[in-house]
Amino acid sequence: MYERVAELAAEKGLTICKIEKMAGIANGTIGRWRKQDARGKTIVKLAKALNVSTDYLLGMTDKR
Repeated sequence: MYERVAELAAEKGLTICKIEKMAGIANGTIGRWRKQDARGKTIVKLAKALNVSTDYLLGMTDKR
């Protein structure tokens, strides 16, 4: 999921840190997703902040 978020960040001209702030999640959370899975509530917050579906973030669809 980290790769999807990084791609969205680049497209939107945002840093990972800025996205974490927008979503109201702790600094460093997204970076940790390179090694561990994200939690459900965090995924929902992030999807809302980036205006994409949770399925897109999870790689279950390419439709945003």
